[in-house]
Amino acid sequence: MFVRISFMAAALCFVGQVHQQSIGQEVSLVSLANPFAAAPLAAANKIRPMQSNGTGSLQAEGTLLLCGGGTIPKVVRDRFYQRGKGSQGTLVVIPTASEQSDRGDFARFIDYWSEFRWHNLAILHMDNREASFRDDSALRLLEQATAVWIAGGDQSRLAERYAGTPIESGLKALIHRGGIVGGTSAGAAIASDSMISGGYCEPTMSRGFTMLTKAIVDQHFSQKGRSMRLRTAICRSPERTGIGIDESTGLFISPQKSKVVGEGSVFVYKMNGTSNNAPIESPSQSFLDFESVMDTTQLINGDEIATLDLDVFAN
Repeated sequence: MFVRISFMAAALCFVGQVHQQSIGQEVSLVSLANPFAAAPLAAANKIRPMQSNGTGSLQAEGTLLLCGGGTIPKVVRDRFYQRGKGSQGTLVVIPTASEQSDRGDFARFIDYWSEFRWHNLAILHMDNREASFRDDSALRLLEQATAVWIAGGDQSRLAERYAGTPIESGLKALIHRGGIVGGTSAGAAIASDSMISGGYCEPTMSRGFTMLTKAIVDQHFSQKGRSMRLRTAICRSPERTGIGIDESTGLFISPQKSKVVGEGSVFVYKMNGTSNNAPIESPSQSFLDFESVMDTTQLINGDEIATLDLDVFAN
């Protein structure tokens, strides 16, 4: 359900503590603790799927922001704020990747954006996957949003509750109509439909969001030594592009150009022609090193690349 703090009634059931901003912006909650447990299954039919491009490619002026975790520089958040229409915009924060969200404690997620004066600020969190299908107030909130921020934690929690649901469709629709969806750490990893959900050198793969349909994203990249993990994932899916993002770094992916902003690097991995696009289970098993089968590009703050050359969307 959608609750504005200025109109709360005792009869309205929501999870968590409402956190009023000193700057005066409104804070809303869409947060469900299985309120439909006793509702008939027919309630799920009330959800209408939002229309979106099946390939997941960006349209209009829509932007996807992928951050590698850690402390996000203010310049990255400033650009996110401006692309989300700033003081005229509505920001929706999805804190679900963090276990803290299930305890109904959303204060730190709201405080994170407290220095930015959004016209409206809202929290969207579902305690279970069924609620993502059954509650149409979440869709209405996403339809009003100009920006969505997906906080960090465990990307498997995001996939379990939102992948393949109307919530995912709502996020894609926001990009398609010119908004911005940003995420850090788990919120970045979830953007690719083939998602790394765990593992050190050997990646564990699962399904993420279909915002990037020809990529695999990894985060905390240099700080946690995840080059081997991402390269192995690309060897096993040679048609995809690997995107490794350092902490304190953001990659803005827009229709024409993609740009790196922040303190670290973004690493782009692509299989080269010698691989013949045949999956390689592991380079060592084929007596090959990564450099012989894979091209690597390192991008730093201010570097731009044509989004077409980045090659993260399937045709």
